[in-house]
Amino acid sequence: MANSTKEAGNSKVQLLDSGNLVLREENEEKPENYSWQSFDYPSDTWLPGMKVGWDFRTGLERCLTAWKSLDDPSLGELSWGIELHDYLEIVMKKGSNKFFRIGPWNGRVFSGAPKLRATLVYDFSFVSNKDELYFMFHMINTSLISRAVLNQT
Repeated sequence: MANSTKEAGNSKVQLLDSGNLVLREENEEKPENYSWQSFDYPSDTWLPGMKVGWDFRTGLERCLTAWKSLDDPSLGELSWGIELHDYLEIVMKKGSNKFFRIGPWNGRVFSGAPKLRATLVYDFSFVSNKDELYFMFHMINTSLISRAVLNQT
């Protein structure tokens, strides 16, 4: 769900090649400045360039949440995202209970998933600073299409 108190003036909606649906001001000179973007609200699908994590400036948590069922897109119990504590890790939860975790980030990989690393097809980024904390993937071979989907099964 998206809540915004920013008033849109002369705005336009654009679906980017990345799959990101964006709202931007007509006179905005920087093409990467959006008033709103769908990548901030990932639902059950993780696309290349989509952040999973936190925006500390706004308090926004970006995490995947499975659909209730294949034909019911309302929020299910299963979620996947970064848990904030002394050591950063990605966890999957069923409701409020941890269901699976990848292990802490050691600066290069998540220690519980050492085989989760870059390939010739895709690469990962992990960013942690005062403004944001997120994990994302990028396609190295941009002629390929990829997505990750979290489902209840």
